[in-house]
Amino acid sequence: MDVFEVMNEIEDQLDVKIEVEEGLNTVGDLVNFVDKQLSASKGE
Repeated sequence: MDVFEVMNEIEDQLDVKIEVEEGLNTVGDLVNFVDKQLSASKGE
């Protein structure tokens, strides 16, 4: 799978928006970013 495919699937499944410019260089970066997005959306 391509990185963009993974990002699109995460966006679709978890209802988060991931911008390429976010500086996500590793899977760990992506996991941390998504975790923060999900935490922030629960706090709304």
